[in-house]
Amino acid sequence: MSSGVLDLATGMLLSRFGPLVDFPDEVANTIANFCYRWILLTSEPALPRIVVRSNEVKATELVDEYRVELACKIDNLSKELMELREIRSSIGERAFSAACELFVDRHKYGISDPDRKSCVRRKVERLLKRTGEIPELLSVMKVASRY
Repeated sequence: MSSGVLDLATGMLLSRFGPLVDFPDEVANTIANFCYRWILLTSEPALPRIVVRSNEVKATELVDEYRVELACKIDNLSKELMELREIRSSIGERAFSAACELFVDRHKYGISDPDRKSCVRRKVERLLKRTGEIPELLSVMKVASRY
């Protein structure tokens, strides 16, 4: 992990989403991974030869398509985080936790329509999917930047 890329990803995370201390670690780490992928894709021209997309590795010719897809996801993350905060304040912690689980299913594990599936089915799908995420990336960002 390049410290320059890590610093840029941390800056993006803080400027776009804030410190995310009000979210579960898994949600915050998923967002940190989106920021890290974006910085890798946009700041290091030699790196985007292969991109991790959902649970598959895609070849170079799909880098531009992936860049557009990732930009849309990152834009939507801000809206989803606001909705999660609204759920917490208006409905309560239990609903917030359930909504965070759906967020992780959708964005980390790439489970389609998780709100239409039972909790057991989603847990099984989680076990069968590879995420492509860097575990504990948010912790590394915090240590590296002292945020």
